[in-house]
Amino acid sequence: MKRLSTLVPLLIILSARPVHSQTAPEPEKVGLQPSPEMQRLLNAFAGSWTVSETFEVSASREGKARQGTASFRACPGFSLIEEYKSNGSAGELRFLAVLWWDDVAKIYRILTCANNDGCQARGSAKWEGDTLVNSWEEEVNGKTAALKDSFVDISPASFRLVSEGSAQGKTIWRVTTKYIHVNSVSGLPTDSQATPRPGCAPSDKVSTERFQLVMQTVAEGWNHGDARLAASCFAENAIYSRPPSHAHLGRKALYEFFGGVKGRELPMHMTWHNLVFDPVQQIGVGEYTFQYRTQTHGLVLVKLSNGLILNWREYEVESKLPWDQFIGDNRF
Repeated sequence: MKRLSTLVPLLIILSARPVHSQTAPEPEKVGLQPSPEMQRLLNAFAGSWTVSETFEVSASREGKARQGTASFRACPGFSLIEEYKSNGSAGELRFLAVLWWDDVAKIYRILTCANNDGCQARGSAKWEGDTLVNSWEEEVNGKTAALKDSFVDISPASFRLVSEGSAQGKTIWRVTTKYIHVNSVSGLPTDSQATPRPGCAPSDKVSTERFQLVMQTVAEGWNHGDARLAASCFAENAIYSRPPSHAHLGRKALYEFFGGVKGRELPMHMTWHNLVFDPVQQIGVGEYTFQYRTQTHGLVLVKLSNGLILNWREYEVESKLPWDQFIGDNRF
């Protein structure tokens, strides 16, 4: 009722203002946009996941486990919220986390709530390369413990959360949680053999590991006849060519080239032999063997932009020889 009582005088004041015969145009409304730091979190975690926890070091739950689900979504603030629930031999967990970017301190702030324990600030987080690290201190059994959550091996399909705690130089806590992405349409874990599978997601400059994941995702899409999966790793304005043949322009065209809804007439099979990446130039090279009607061995140069393939230029030779015989004695 207090908010309503303050609203009434405001309406009276506004109604008392003179009305002009010509109303000034309203300023164009601009939608709220996340900061680059928050966009990076959204790119990494947004969506639904299955979770599996393993208690490796614990005073009371060592060797125990639990499974459940988690979801991340954007919320006002601009913040990222995780809702988490799991159960098993390690007991039940209901968990909520809110993360936001502190532009003054240049760190992520975190608020967590668990079971019936209320909510509390949980230190701060920052990126260390491709790993997001949250660190804080707590009192455990009368001793100050240093705790750390590390989000590692982050990919569109999965990541791991390694939670560790130490006191007086001794590890007192270690729990590893595996997150597997769940497709929002099918509801199936994306590392199962069911389709559709999760695609590539835009990101900042990528590491060698992330480049390898993108290239493996393209191969997985071709090998499973999943044009959507393979095309998801290419930018909207991607250029795909095999000189001197005509280039395919754009993700939509590539989706159809890779088979579209119906898939290609015959199965494709792609095997990477070597993948090399320059993170400064965001350019990578791959040696491969490809089978479709005939077998070819080849090399492709790839340019990445915002974590997706912008340019793909391949050169290949038709050969019935297996890769090991094709390269002869020049092995490395």
